[in-house]
Amino acid sequence: MSILSELSCCLKTFIHTLPTTQKYVLESTYFKEMSLVEYSNSSNINLSTVKSHSKRGKNKLKDLFSQCCNFQNNHKDEIVDYTVNKNNNCNCS
Repeated sequence: MSILSELSCCLKTFIHTLPTTQKYVLESTYFKEMSLVEYSNSSNINLSTVKSHSKRGKNKLKDLFSQCCNFQNNHKDEIVDYTVNKNNNCNCS
């Protein structure tokens, strides 16, 4: 099982904790596989605003995951392994 598969339950949980605008952008682009341009057009939101919501949401997700888990990256900065922090509340284990 891949690391992304293992942590997918956390991803969905964490996305639901984001502000509504960030949540909708990330759900649409990752789970519905829409581009940011498609999301911008379908929701009538300026593309630069959509990009800002996406970036802020990704940064918050990164913070949530870093509170939950310790990640090991390879020389290409790809995640190759992780351990769940003992004092976590993210249910990733």
